[in-house]
Amino acid sequence: MAEIKESTLKIPMRDGHDHQAIVYKLDNTNLSTETPLIVLIHGGGFSMGGPKELTAYSRALASLYNAAVVNIAHCKAPQYRFPIAANDVVDSLKWLGTNASSLIGADPAAGFIASGISSGANLAAVATHKSILEGWTPRITGLMVALPFMLHDDMVPDRYKPLYRSREENANAKILNAESVRRILDSYRPDIHSVDFSPLNIPDPAAALQLMPPVYMEVCGKDPLRDDGLIYEQFLREHVVKTKVDLHEELAHGEYVLGTSEVTWRANCDLLNGFGWLLGKTAMEKDIAKVFSQPALMRDDGIRVESGVDLKLPLPDDLVRPN
Repeated sequence: MAEIKESTLKIPMRDGHDHQAIVYKLDNTNLSTETPLIVLIHGGGFSMGGPKELTAYSRALASLYNAAVVNIAHCKAPQYRFPIAANDVVDSLKWLGTNASSLIGADPAAGFIASGISSGANLAAVATHKSILEGWTPRITGLMVALPFMLHDDMVPDRYKPLYRSREENANAKILNAESVRRILDSYRPDIHSVDFSPLNIPDPAAALQLMPPVYMEVCGKDPLRDDGLIYEQFLREHVVKTKVDLHEELAHGEYVLGTSEVTWRANCDLLNGFGWLLGKTAMEKDIAKVFSQPALMRDDGIRVESGVDLKLPLPDDLVRPN
């Protein structure tokens, strides 16, 4: 099996600064195989985390699907509030679509996947919808959102309000709870009615979603954000967007990233195969086991965040990474 080669890449932003991304790719430059582009956006409540956070997933995706996997960064709240993070992700995805072929040997025609976890899922979805509205080429061919942060109590469409129960039902959940959600919103301070905060704010979804690529979603049942994902999936499906959802009823927000049980292993296998579904491929569990070990969540400075820790924001200055 070819080794995974790691490299860095500077991506220019609209305001003149650069963000450093990490690229994971099989060291198989002599192989004449197609190399799809997968862009990963870390979680962390818009206020913490970084490109190193999803290393285990990135290496596995590069191995399983011969992909060029790029973990990107964005400016962090509270120093950089909404919509700076959304703008950064839009800039990164658009730039990578144009330049990944020449710089890292990726072929967006073989697959161009935008993906993220938690707040990163929000940013990936916002950017993907914007790519359709703006007519980007090459097009994003698939969207992966895990544990997506998509809603606010005051902007849930009336027809979905009966389905919007998880904020209350999981208000005291571990890892992420109602107080954590409040702190995240207070730090990021989004315009909750903007399309840069939620795709459910798109003014004419029937027209805007005609070119929406397939969407894979992973949702946890004991997560305050559970219904953000389920409502977003229903919204897409109602507009004839192809979707696939894996719901892990027994898990809390991000627990599969922190856990080492059979349940979390199954969630991780589903997640990795969700990318495969978007690429028209399937990874056998035995092949996943060869290239993936269940990771601990890592701060961007390499310090492990232990299982069971509650996310409390605002965070110490050492966790705010404005780049």
